[in-house]
Amino acid sequence: VNNLDESLRSSTSDKQQRRVSLPDLTGGQEKSTSRGGGGERTLKRRVSFHEVEVRNFKVTLGDNPCVRKGPPVSLDWQYEPKHDVHPLEDYETTRTPQRRGRKELKLPENAREERLEKEGISSREMEKATMEARSIKCQRIRTNQTLHRQQVHE
Repeated sequence: VNNLDESLRSSTSDKQQRRVSLPDLTGGQEKSTSRGGGGERTLKRRVSFHEVEVRNFKVTLGDNPCVRKGPPVSLDWQYEPKHDVHPLEDYETTRTPQRRGRKELKLPENAREERLEKEGISSREMEKATMEARSIKCQRIRTNQTLHRQQVHE
């Protein structure tokens, strides 16, 4: 493990001799690129998708301090076992053409609380998460207020 100074001083010849090997994502043979003395060779890569898999994830308490009020929510790692699979072309032609904006993606405090209650999260757990998010937010504000006093080391 190198520190920053050692990394900056390392010879470029070490870096040029490295060989990168990547699988071909289109299902073909593995392709590699060598960065030797003759310059850098680049390979064209293509990825294509044929299906869209739509999964519904459970909601759980989050840790994002950016909420204004109430408990933060996150997607849980668990998802519903039943999911929909659509051919890509069908999905693209039937989906809503307009993507939702930021305001439409924000959940109000009461909607977050309702969803968390449905998942079995207690009021006490929600209050604790709200307090933790508020504490993190305050720490970030203090850090931003004192950053100008920090010395920059080069």
